[in-house]
Amino acid sequence: MDPEPNWQKLQTEQPWREERGGQDDRLVLSIGGQMFETSRQTLCVDGNSMLAAWVLRHHSHGNAPLWIDRDAQRFQHVLNYLRNGTIWLQDVASLRAVQEEAAFYGLAGLHALCKEKIQNIEAKEEAIWRRRLNGLKEALKQVLGNMEKNSTSGPREKGDVVAYILRGSRENEDPVFHLDADF
Repeated sequence: MDPEPNWQKLQTEQPWREERGGQDDRLVLSIGGQMFETSRQTLCVDGNSMLAAWVLRHHSHGNAPLWIDRDAQRFQHVLNYLRNGTIWLQDVASLRAVQEEAAFYGLAGLHALCKEKIQNIEAKEEAIWRRRLNGLKEALKQVLGNMEKNSTSGPREKGDVVAYILRGSRENEDPVFHLDADF
């Protein structure tokens, strides 16, 4: 199959050419000293954003780069979100950084997406933490139970066993650690 006829057909149809406005739609941004090239349409995906208002009001004519004093590494994630509606970051710190940029640029959708991803990550981390804590509790209960069974002198309650271990069996002091209450 010859790809040339398909390419010619695509060139003649090009519905995106009218939507994007051709070469006049291209913008160059200088974010934190790094240059980004994109389209006016991409930057105005969220018409209610500060970024769209900035582009439409202050950079409606001319080819000079739009200068914004922000972090370039963060902006690349903002720009990718504007292009495809997703964010691929998987750590809370990076998501919070991009969420901060979303707030600055007035991108409510990106802000909400970051918030949702952060909540999902934190929920997963908490579930792992709880599972590990429960495993530790069970292991500690088993060890303390075994110690209590094997002990002929010393404390008689589980909370007393831990206090006995931590304090070195000083009999005049009351135990302060209670296994069920402290876990």
